[in-house]
Amino acid sequence: MNRTTIARGVASAILGTALIAAAIPALSQSPGEASRGGPRYSQMSEADRAQMRERMQAHMNQRLDRLAARLEIKASQQAAWETYRKARASVFDNRPQRPARDADAATLAKFRADMAQRRAEHLVTMADATAKLQQVLEPQQRKVLDEIARQSGARGKRGAHGSAQRRGGGQHHGFGYGGRA
Repeated sequence: MNRTTIARGVASAILGTALIAAAIPALSQSPGEASRGGPRYSQMSEADRAQMRERMQAHMNQRLDRLAARLEIKASQQAAWETYRKARASVFDNRPQRPARDADAATLAKFRADMAQRRAEHLVTMADATAKLQQVLEPQQRKVLDEIARQSGARGKRGAHGSAQRRGGGQHHGFGYGGRA
């Protein structure tokens, strides 16, 4: 064995030990705390949920501002852009009241079905708004939008919903931009 091989072995052992030591505190937390650094959404107070929605809206607005800059939206395209932007923001509108923590199985199933239907309706709205925006974009702008739409599928590789990585990515919330816009 030469020194390089020994050095690599020692470095690997040290790295492995450090990773295990770093993982132990995360493994000792409950699943909700370990996954996001805090309590699960269902365990949050309504005030905390409202604050979280505000942060999500602000983050979405920042991403949309970056997208508009990257697309170089012109004055003649502004109406289609605003329609698109409103469609994106509509995901936060009229959210149904979450059932109580002790709700029965049927109530939970109905709530989940309503949320799935609401999500499907939102996706149709987004598809229509995207098509209208795409119609007014110039060819180079369309290429940028297409590239961003393709990249948004890679968001799952950051760990969204755990197994998205194993499924080869997967789109989570439409055009995620993932900070690339």
